[in-house]
Amino acid sequence: MTQLALFEVPRRDSREITWELAFSRPVEVAVLAVFAARPDEWLDFRDFKKVIEKYKIGCCFGHVLFHISRAGRTVPKNIYFGSDHPGTPNYLGFKTVYMLQKGVTA
Repeated sequence: MTQLALFEVPRRDSREITWELAFSRPVEVAVLAVFAARPDEWLDFRDFKKVIEKYKIGCCFGHVLFHISRAGRTVPKNIYFGSDHPGTPNYLGFKTVYMLQKGVTA
């Protein structure tokens, strides 16, 4: 018998569990259902409050939206506040909004 058998297996990090849940199929289906309920509308982070609270994935939800967009299921659009060029005097940042790609279903 080795000494390793005497110790418990280390617990998984809670952040790792959260990220795994965030990129799971049930979350993706829930996000796409929100998009499907509001077709032809640009949605942002706050429009997914129920999904974020249900799965407790607020810390990484922006990455979830980006991942779904990168997979070709949504169309991203940046909305700039002030100038659209960082470094110019009146640049105030931006937010990204998303719309469901035509023909995509959950």
